[in-house]
Amino acid sequence: MIGEKDQPAAITVLTVLLLAISLSTGVSAQATNSSGNGLTNGVNERFRNAGMLVLAGRGTPVIDGVLSIDEWDMATPYSGFTQFQPDPDKPASQKTTAWILYDENNLYVAFACEQPDPEIQAYITRRDHMEGNADFVAILVDPFLSWKEAYLFMVNPAGIQSETMVGTEGGGDGNWDTLWRAQASVSESGWSAEMAIPWNSLRFTRADKQTWGINLVRSIGGKSEMSVYAPLDIGGNNIIASNATFSGVEGVSPGRSIWFNPYATARAAREGAVGGGTDWARQSGLNYMGADLRLGLASNLILDMTVNPDFGHIEADQEKINLTPYELFFEEKRPFFLEGQRIFDMPIDLFYSRRIYNPIGGAKLTGQVGSTQIGLVTAYNEPLGSNDPFPYTMQSALRLKQNIGTSYIGAMVTSQEMPAQSRTDDESGYYRNIGIDFDFKPSDRISVMGQVATFSESEVGRRNGAWVLAAAYTSRSLISTISFVDIQRDFDARLGFVPRRNQLLIEPFIGYRHEADWGKIKWVTPNCRVLRFQNSTTGELVEQRIGPGVSVQMRNNSSINFDVWIWDVRRNGITYPGTNYTVSWNANQSGALNGYAGFDVGDGFDYGDEQVVTDYAGWTGVTWRPGMRASVSVSGQYIQRNMVDGGGVIGDYVIGSVRGNYQFTRELFGRIYLQQRLDHTGQDAGAGSKSRRMLMNVLLGYEVGPGSVIYVAYNHYDLGTIPGVGEPDRVLFLKVARLFAF
Repeated sequence: MIGEKDQPAAITVLTVLLLAISLSTGVSAQATNSSGNGLTNGVNERFRNAGMLVLAGRGTPVIDGVLSIDEWDMATPYSGFTQFQPDPDKPASQKTTAWILYDENNLYVAFACEQPDPEIQAYITRRDHMEGNADFVAILVDPFLSWKEAYLFMVNPAGIQSETMVGTEGGGDGNWDTLWRAQASVSESGWSAEMAIPWNSLRFTRADKQTWGINLVRSIGGKSEMSVYAPLDIGGNNIIASNATFSGVEGVSPGRSIWFNPYATARAAREGAVGGGTDWARQSGLNYMGADLRLGLASNLILDMTVNPDFGHIEADQEKINLTPYELFFEEKRPFFLEGQRIFDMPIDLFYSRRIYNPIGGAKLTGQVGSTQIGLVTAYNEPLGSNDPFPYTMQSALRLKQNIGTSYIGAMVTSQEMPAQSRTDDESGYYRNIGIDFDFKPSDRISVMGQVATFSESEVGRRNGAWVLAAAYTSRSLISTISFVDIQRDFDARLGFVPRRNQLLIEPFIGYRHEADWGKIKWVTPNCRVLRFQNSTTGELVEQRIGPGVSVQMRNNSSINFDVWIWDVRRNGITYPGTNYTVSWNANQSGALNGYAGFDVGDGFDYGDEQVVTDYAGWTGVTWRPGMRASVSVSGQYIQRNMVDGGGVIGDYVIGSVRGNYQFTRELFGRIYLQQRLDHTGQDAGAGSKSRRMLMNVLLGYEVGPGSVIYVAYNHYDLGTIPGVGEPDRVLFLKVARLFAF
């Protein structure tokens, strides 16, 4: 363990070491890029499509969605797309042709999509909110040849745009936004799309000649078909390594863009009170105004600063039923924290941005220097009113990741500093975590990752650690993983998310993926997972589970899963056994009607009363799209817990929700969301106690593009029959924000 007095020195040494490595490897990386043939030398030869070459021609087309031969005649046409869903490595069922051009300002991409059938799904939705697995085309680019992260730009037949950052396993950061243009048009034989992506919306090196990784993607929603120009290895653990080589671009630079994004809100609130509501109060002025500033410092380094940041939610947290002793995780939705948040990911989450719950200002630096990724965020947090038990704090996180091919080694330091005048008697002056992690990929099928972390605080002097080690092997037919996680009793990730401490977890998993091709059934995957929790301090067994199951995937991308959990929990020398059975179904998300459903029956453990109970749970949801502009979603969840001996119902819990969306134009939309939760507990002792929560959110929005919006919203939160709670909270607010890009 690193002692308290040694921490500043350790942080300094670690930072200098990683930055020194980044400078040395950054020079060689840029030299490789500038040579124009980096993908065919050394370690890069092992990638599946290293020999495929995509060239960009020189030209400036008109972006109107209608392809003109005269505009694109300087570009080479690329076709011959290959499926990876539903029939990997087979030719695409419909012809797709793509062209790429560039000039000193933009990268241009065009697609011509033949589609005499099925019907083209041209849903008109909000930007970045494409519906399901509908029709779209996309370009995937990896400008730094990192083989770890890439930009994905998508457009559907209605011209709706979406952009995201994609990771190696296919997951991405859909909250990433940038400025670019796209148009599309539909004809009798199919549809076409054109994109213009400004160079200053991308991050890449300032080499004279650019060499990137690239892939071109098409989705046909009515056939549940996904196809790509550079074939994907469905058995690999790195989809970006399937990219082809992209070159031909010369004499361009990313520029240093500046974004200035001021906002203002006006609120009228009527907050509920015991015994009756208060009057409506108007809330406006300087406290409800702020601004974000984004500066492009280098080719791949962005500085974000914020004053009185806009953290007003238009998306409320949905209710979740939690019958475990562990904290629930809620996604980040605040704009300032969303940019570059993937860089802060670690196997053990040392930084969970929602711990910074009421900042009055902050700054964030994200990007890449050479082959080292950098993330630094700091914010000053103030209490939420006079009754807030948490003091003023300065909360910060520094993240460094040194990329080594498709592998990396990284480190993170988090700190929560509290001024002396804001502390209570039992609080320290600071809480800190230091973590080092790695992800080693010796091949496209093998991955080994791990992390060690420490915790310390100034006053009490507690110091404790945590570590994780995991390995995975994937192929076309075999999926196997094993992980070991040790979270010691006093380990405290004050700015992180660690739901269960004082545990040693061992978790092996194995699955066999069989390409059945039995009529409508495409894949059958039997699998088995084992979970074993031990007390990290004493080594005693706390809980263990074994879960055999099977997953069946249809050709239309819907799936059915069957799972069994055989478990026992040990408390005070007593072993409590139980068994659960789960069946779930997920429909293909394209088309006018789709949904999901599932149920779980069997035994559960009541951690409050430490007893085995009988659980019955069910969940379902359906989405209906009556036209190209509208959608309605209805979902519900029900859980009932009973005495294991049939003595009565302990409690039942119901959550139901309805969401309706209508898109008047590409910019103007309306949405209504209703959610109600009903809890009825203690029924075995009589009538029991009932509680009700109801949330309603109505939103009318006009979104010109990222950062330029007008919202009018009404929120209604009713705690209903919860004892001691009076009238519901009602809030009506107007928000106006404008993005100025230079």
